[in-house]
Amino acid sequence: FLDEIGDISPLIQLKLLRVLQEYEYERVGDSVTRKANVRFIAATHRNLRERVEQGTFREDFYYRIRVYAIEMPALREHKADIVQLCDAFIDRLNRRTGKTIRQLSPEALNSLMDYCWPGNVRQLENAIEHAFVTCQDGSITLADLPGEIRSVRERQRECARAGDGPPMPWPPRRQRVSIEKLLGTLGECQGNQAEAARRLGIDRTTLWRRLKRQPPQS
Repeated sequence: FLDEIGDISPLIQLKLLRVLQEYEYERVGDSVTRKANVRFIAATHRNLRERVEQGTFREDFYYRIRVYAIEMPALREHKADIVQLCDAFIDRLNRRTGKTIRQLSPEALNSLMDYCWPGNVRQLENAIEHAFVTCQDGSITLADLPGEIRSVRERQRECARAGDGPPMPWPPRRQRVSIEKLLGTLGECQGNQAEAARRLGIDRTTLWRRLKRQPPQS
C-alpha cells in the first residue's frame, strides 16, 4: 500500500513505473535483478490529473496506477458516518487504554457534526484520541475536544447569545412531543445515545440532529 503517492518525487515515480511495467527491481546496494509479484494499492488526497498537467507527476505513471480508481468523498460530505466512526474509535481506544469511555455528550457530538474536517477521517480519529487524553469520566464533553473544533461551537454560542441567527425551531407540536420524549428517554438511559435511539426506534444520526435543535446548556 502506497500512501500519499501524489507527493513522491519524479525519481521514485520512475522507479515504481519500472516495477509496474517490468515487474522487476533491485534492492538498495544490490545489483541482482529480482522479480516482483505484488499488487499495488495507492492513495492520495491530491488531484493527480492536475499534477500531470502541471508537470509534477509523470503521465505514464499516472495511467499505470489508475487502472481502477475509487473516489472517496470527503468526510464533510458524509457527516452521517461520523457517529459510527466515533463509536469505532472509542471502542478501539477503550481496549487500547483500558479506559471506559461510553459516549460523546450531545454538545460534543454536535460540534463534531458542525466541523468541516479538512483532514477527513484521520483528523476525526486524532480528535477522539485527543479527547481520550483529557476526558476524566465516562463521557467526552465539548471541553475535551481539540481547540479548532471546540471554537466552532463556542462561536455559535456567542451568536446565539447575541441573537445573531438562532436555529429555526421545529413546528410547535412536533417540537413539544418529539423533544420531550427524546429527552425523557435519554435521561432514562443515563445519556446513552445508542440505547436511547434504540428505544425510540430511530438511528443515532436522527437523534443527534434532534438534539442539535436544542439550545446549548449553560
